[in-house]
Amino acid sequence: MAHNDVGSVDDDNHSDRRAFLQAAGTAGAAGLAATAGCLGMGGGGSGGSGGSGPLNVIVWNDYTEIQDELSDRIGTEVKMTAMTSSTKMFTKWNTGGASQFDMALPNNNLVNKFYQADLLQSIDTGSISNWGSMYQQFKDISKRQFQHDGKMFGVPIRFGWYGISYDKEQVPEQKRKTVDTLWDDEYEGKVAVYDNHFKAIAMAALKLGFQDAFEGQKVTLSDSQLKECKQALIEQKPLLFGYLSGNPSWVKAYKQNNVHAGWSGRNEIVQLQQDGVSRAGTTVAKEGGLAWYEGAIVSKKSDRKEDVQKLINEMLSPDLGAKLARAGGAPTTNPDISKNLSSKEEERFMVDPARMKSLIPFKPMAEEEKWIKAWEEVKNA
Repeated sequence: MAHNDVGSVDDDNHSDRRAFLQAAGTAGAAGLAATAGCLGMGGGGSGGSGGSGPLNVIVWNDYTEIQDELSDRIGTEVKMTAMTSSTKMFTKWNTGGASQFDMALPNNNLVNKFYQADLLQSIDTGSISNWGSMYQQFKDISKRQFQHDGKMFGVPIRFGWYGISYDKEQVPEQKRKTVDTLWDDEYEGKVAVYDNHFKAIAMAALKLGFQDAFEGQKVTLSDSQLKECKQALIEQKPLLFGYLSGNPSWVKAYKQNNVHAGWSGRNEIVQLQQDGVSRAGTTVAKEGGLAWYEGAIVSKKSDRKEDVQKLINEMLSPDLGAKLARAGGAPTTNPDISKNLSSKEEERFMVDPARMKSLIPFKPMAEEEKWIKAWEEVKNA
């Protein structure tokens, strides 16, 4: 839950934390969506998804901070491999990795891509006791996005959104709420964008006024619109510090004063403020923001479904969920984590998911291969 105090995360959000915490867990409103990403380290591979060996899971980097505690909680070694994007997770599984890993945590817009590629097995939410504690809004959206033939294929873990991030000492207030700032010559060499075709092209589409492209079940850009997005991103390149691959890269670049403005997740700014970088700020651009949440999935080739469901349940527990919030700067879908947070942490981490109604949900892309091709052409230009 964000406030307008000095050091608060969202400069455009006025809300009452106490009232929100009293209401947390009640039925939310409809349509939202989305995801997160980070840096790789250790794990995965040889033991695969079988038998009594380690439970192999693909995660975002900050999950590794609770790896040992998760292992202790479920009584099985949890071996984590961190990746920087949901697309990389899918590519890994779709090229044979589904037999090596038991679970992954892609963004919500990729979960059905795994399902359609016949890479998933269903999840028994009745075996996940913390499912009942989740915000009602995420239970509802799970049924709409992750349920097929009455079976559930994903469980939401954390959520947040993408928008404008800025250095309060460098970017005046009037420039903090528009994507146009990321094309402003004044910030030459100080702009950052994620190295991700969806996030970057979606940002350009919002700048160009293509909001209608986000209204269907998939994000649909015409060939001419995609061409315009590509050209806009090519024109932006001289202003960039770089294309960043994950949250740690973003946080490091910001701390070293290499970035003054960018298109990033709210969670990166929370992490910076936790580290005492009070000049870091974020807001939803007037052109729109992109909402995400992570979905825990189980490999169809895993025979460790019961262990994975225990793992998911512990990720949603109030105490480990609070640690995940601290590690990644994003709240989990269980509001009970507030019981394990200080008042200051509640202000930073607790976000009413109803706020996401006004944001554009992460969605699958129509003709994604064209987006990928366009993005490679941008980077090679």
